[in-house]
Amino acid sequence: MGPCPGGVAILQAPLGPDSGPELAAAVADAGGIGLVRIPEWPAPDRVRELIWRTRSLMATPFGVAFFQASPQKENMRAAVPVLEEKVAVLQAY
Repeated sequence: MGPCPGGVAILQAPLGPDSGPELAAAVADAGGIGLVRIPEWPAPDRVRELIWRTRSLMATPFGVAFFQASPQKENMRAAVPVLEEKVAVLQAY
């Protein structure tokens, strides 16, 4: 990741279905930190697939974000691959 303009960190908001690996990589190329939006109630294998796809596009730190809709137990399972894969940022909202 390159230096941030004016010493200010740029963090891409993971809003909407277009916040995938490609957008995270583009943000990283611009010097920021991209966040990949994890779909609601994802299977852990799908989360891991998104992480691997993102890593294939860039070599800089990135994060993942997921919405904690009810039921939260299913969403918390999505965090397991994020922790196992040691993603730099985990955002839950």
